[in-house]
Amino acid sequence: MRAGPRRVRDIKARTVVCELEKAIAQRTNAEMKLREYRQGNQTLVVLESISVPAEMRRQGAGSAAMPLLCQTADRRSWVLELQPDSCFGTPELVLRAWYHGYGFRNTSSGDGPMRRQPKSDY
Repeated sequence: MRAGPRRVRDIKARTVVCELEKAIAQRTNAEMKLREYRQGNQTLVVLESISVPAEMRRQGAGSAAMPLLCQTADRRSWVLELQPDSCFGTPELVLRAWYHGYGFRNTSSGDGPMRRQPKSDY
């Protein structure tokens, strides 16, 4: 039986994620909730949510935040995962297309999670 992902308990790894969340909020007004897990020798970082204050939506904060997340993931060789959700009004198909533009791909057919493998340019 294969073990599932384990929540990272390493303080150093958690500090990097906390600092990234803070930096994204300061630079873009978007708030990201990230959780990191270990899968074998890889770190899986799950984007649990991205939120922007209602009065600041549709002004590019999310589009400014995603490159910061993806660049950090590439430098640290993190696999990113997320589950698009239309709870804030944007249709799921639109969200999937938007995340696809940042390198996320469906992990299964339909409405399953999306993953982004780290780019090896770093």
